[in-house]
Amino acid sequence: MTPGQLTLYRIVRSNPPNLLDFTSDEALGKKPRRPQREDPRLYRGISTWDSVETAANRAREYHLGEFIAQLAISTEDAVVIAQTRGPGHYSVEAAPEVLLDLVQAVFRVESGIER
Repeated sequence: MTPGQLTLYRIVRSNPPNLLDFTSDEALGKKPRRPQREDPRLYRGISTWDSVETAANRAREYHLGEFIAQLAISTEDAVVIAQTRGPGHYSVEAAPEVLLDLVQAVFRVESGIER
């Protein structure tokens, strides 16, 4: 990681990830759930975590996907990041194309092996 760069982890359903893996519920036209109505950043953004272990635990616990995408986000990128839903959770707002371009690696949830 270089100065001015943040590494976050996103649960994704495919490897390689695709645009839908980085599309917010708002952009998908889904009806906002209660937490998303209370904090619109959750609706406008996508959920990410500050560690691959936490992301993998959430993926297993809630059956959210089989892979974890590692994102390297620079202060130069057109991305809005907000810490939401407690320690380690961040909502990231950006065009899906921008986020897809920031993927540095993909890990399988169960094995933790880079693919």
